[in-house]
Amino acid sequence: MLAGDDDPPRTQTEIWWIAFENSPTLGWWRVFTRPGFEHCWAFRQVGERATLVLNPHLHRIEIELAPYDPWEVIDHAKAKGCRVLVVKRQVSEYDPARHGRVGRGVFLTCASLLSYLIGANFSWQCTPYQLFRTALKHGAEEV
Repeated sequence: MLAGDDDPPRTQTEIWWIAFENSPTLGWWRVFTRPGFEHCWAFRQVGERATLVLNPHLHRIEIELAPYDPWEVIDHAKAKGCRVLVVKRQVSEYDPARHGRVGRGVFLTCASLLSYLIGANFSWQCTPYQLFRTALKHGAEEV
């Protein structure tokens, strides 16, 4: 056994923002969503004037390293009519024994992917509005 194997994993706080909006495209899934909660995407600061933006879509995930600070992204999102939550999450070093599950529930949606990102216990729920309510219940705050 190596020294430190029994030590608990080191943790750090991650801050993510999640934006909720009307869907930029028309689609069959809109029958399951609410106005203002048809799509969601997330972002976090990764450096000085550098923000990582994750935008999950039906067939792909857009990942962008934007040359802005998070407050500029928040201002842009709110100007588009988005509602934005801030979520603080404790994360530990990656351990395959504890972090092996990637999927959440039956459906793979923007909300189910982001629920995994923020560590929410989301089970079978898969709409942006359900994620919004779950995040608020677990300490997220609206910006």
